[in-house]
Parts: sequence; C-alpha cells; structure tokens
Amino acid sequence: MREKLNEHIRVLFADAERRSPGNPRLAELKEELLLNTQEKYDHLVATGRTPEAAYVAAINGIGDIEGLLNDVIGARSVREEGVSAAPAVSYAEREKAERNRDEVDEDDDDDEDDDEDSGKGKRPPRSPWYKLVSGIIWTVVLSAYFAISFTTHAWNVTWLLFIMGIAADCVAEGIFDIRR
Repeated sequence: MREKLNEHIRVLFADAERRSPGNPRLAELKEELLLNTQEKYDHLVATGRTPEAAYVAAINGIGDIEGLLNDVIGARSVREEGVSAAPAVSYAEREKAERNRDEVDEDDDDDEDDDEDSGKGKRPPRSPWYKLVSGIIWTVVLSAYFAISFTTHAWNVTWLLFIMGIAADCVAEGIFDIRR
C-alpha cells in the first residue's frame, strides 16, 4: 500500500512538476505531503484499520491541494486547463474500506464490554427500583411545572421546580446507593 500512496502523491504532483520543473518549493511540499500521508497511513493501520481502509482514509485526508500547488508554482488552475489533478479513489475501494472500518468498529464495541469488568471508573448498573423512583420524580416535576406555569403564568419562577427535581433525584440515588 505504501507504493500506492507514493504513486498517488506522484500523480498529484505530476502536472505541477511538468509546469514548473526543478522547483525546490514544489519538491519540498511533495516530500512533506508524502511523509505526512505515510505517517497517517501507518497510524491508522496500527490502530486496527485494514491496509485498504487506511489507504482510503489517508488519501481522502489529503483533500484538494490544487490551490496550494498553484500558489507554489504561481500558475493558473489545473481545472482551467482542463486537466484532472489526480484520480480519485474508486467507488469499489471506498466501499471495501467502509466495510473494513465497520468491522473494526464492531470489534471495538466488544472491547468496551471488557472494560466494564475491569472497573475503570464506570458506574455500577442502576437498580430497577431507583429507575422507577426517578421516573416518578421526573413525571411529577414535569406535571407540576406545566400545571403551575399555565395556571399562574409565573414562568420566571416555576423553572425552580427542575432544581428541586434534581435534588430529589440525587437524594433518591443516594438512598439506593446506601442500600447497595
């Protein structure tokens, strides 16, 4: 895949190098872009992406460099001349990379289940009784808020009911945590 990355960068710069042969700034830009793209590719592979998915992500990360190339060589737009700057990643390559990325994401979900067992700062599951009490508290708070607000039109004060609801919910949570 590294050869494909090199070829893609070469194609990206081919027209600019033809229009400005021997330009040291262009050579420096090409080298820097190649190194950054290779580093991104290596990082993506190291984090679990397949080589194909990493290639597509690295190439897509380059973006449109036409303006940058034109600034470096001081020329008209490549599009104005009717020449394509570089071939895009094919639809088939994108689809394959997406499938591979989804497989890696599914594997990551399995790892999250392992973390719950290790107890790294995760909350224990809430009791069904706490969930029931919390649901009742918030139903009462919301009902009271609307009933009082519509009858008194004191919207500027009734929002305090939500603060009281938070306090009641915290008390309920504390009680159920103590019982555990």
